[in-house]
Amino acid sequence: MIKAGGAGWILAALILAWTGAPSDAQDKTIHAADWRKCKRCAPALAKSMAYLKANFKNPKTKRVIGSMTGGYMMSGFAFMMDGEASSKELEECVKHCCQAIKDTGFNRNWYLGMCFYFLAEYSMKVGLTPEVQKAVAEGLKLAEEQQEKTGGWCHHLRMWAEDGYNHKGGGQDLGMVTTMMVGALLELKALGVAVGPVLDRALKNLDSLSDGAGIRYGTDNNVGDAAMARASYVLLGLQATGNSANPTLAKFTKGLESRYKNIEEGEHGYAPFHYFSVAAASHRSGPDQYRKFTEAYLDRLLATQTEEGVVPLHQEDDVASTAVFACIVMMQKDRVFVPRVPGPAKKA
Repeated sequence: MIKAGGAGWILAALILAWTGAPSDAQDKTIHAADWRKCKRCAPALAKSMAYLKANFKNPKTKRVIGSMTGGYMMSGFAFMMDGEASSKELEECVKHCCQAIKDTGFNRNWYLGMCFYFLAEYSMKVGLTPEVQKAVAEGLKLAEEQQEKTGGWCHHLRMWAEDGYNHKGGGQDLGMVTTMMVGALLELKALGVAVGPVLDRALKNLDSLSDGAGIRYGTDNNVGDAAMARASYVLLGLQATGNSANPTLAKFTKGLESRYKNIEEGEHGYAPFHYFSVAAASHRSGPDQYRKFTEAYLDRLLATQTEEGVVPLHQEDDVASTAVFACIVMMQKDRVFVPRVPGPAKKA
């Protein structure tokens, strides 16, 4: 958190009296307990949420991987954190992911991972609804069918027979998709879903992909997890389900504490996924860790917001990137993304 001491505020007042304009110290103050008291965060969040509500169903994507599902997934997190668990926008995001989890297109494993993770987090908050239960059951069948021999999931099916991801090697599985799947499976298991041997095989795969603190890019690709973006999806699953005795939790928590400033390092497939996982895992690690995260990133992101409300992340799509920014602002409030394991869902 950026704060001015007593002398700083006196100086700021003198500057204000002299110039008649707000001081930089005032403008850049970040209120970790309540973003609504921040003169920069509150209007920025309002603009971003207005943009999402108007555009989340038609994201102007510049990438293939995220496509519309990336926009729905990340917008769904923003709507969920906004405190409107029954909002029509959130319901539409859930409905889309329940359908897209069964996608059989070229990037099918990406859709599977994105939808699984979003639906698992949604269920941790509101319970497993009949609609989500049905989608998860169908997704689990696909997860088992599409799981590689390594125990992970690749960019798309049969990639192991090709030249590798972006012709750089690592074609047998992809760390980001695999960690999304593991984080989701951990949470679904805690909710009472029988995930079968799929999770055990995936956890063994992660041992082979670990660089000691994070998760490498994929099999036969030794690019480390400088940003902790991949490992953070597993960390989120462990944090959400109370796996405090799991040694991986301590290992990845330590990695996050040392690497959270490195989001823009390493290879990126889809930047919103990287920013979201590191932000969310920092948030669940507690206010001290999240304060460090906001000190490193929030001012920089606020400065890039357009008049339309968009906050771009590198070259990625406007909707998913803006949704992640909205989540980052809202996660300044303690426990806004700390789920509980709810009781059985109400019958439809």
